[in-house]
Amino acid sequence: MTGNTNARIHPGHHPRLAHLHRALNHLRSAQPPTAWEADWGEAHARLEDLKHHLGEPVWAQALARVTDTDRDLIDCLLTGVLDT
Repeated sequence: MTGNTNARIHPGHHPRLAHLHRALNHLRSAQPPTAWEADWGEAHARLEDLKHHLGEPVWAQALARVTDTDRDLIDCLLTGVLDT
C-alpha cells in the first residue's frame, strides 16, 4: 500500500495512532475475519504503512507515550460512541 503523498501526520498524533493499531490487532482476534476486514481492514493497512514509514523505534516511543485520553478516545471509536 502506498501512502497518500498529500497526507501529513503530526508527530503528536503518533501515540494515538499506534494505540489504535494495537487495539485493531486485538480486535482482529475477537471478530470473524470477514467482519474485521470489512470494518477495519483498510484502516489497519494504513496504520501498518505508517508504522513501516516511521520505523520500529519511533513506533515504540509512540506506544510509550499513549495517554489515558488516547485510550478513551480509541475505545469510543471502536465501540461506536463517536458514530453520530
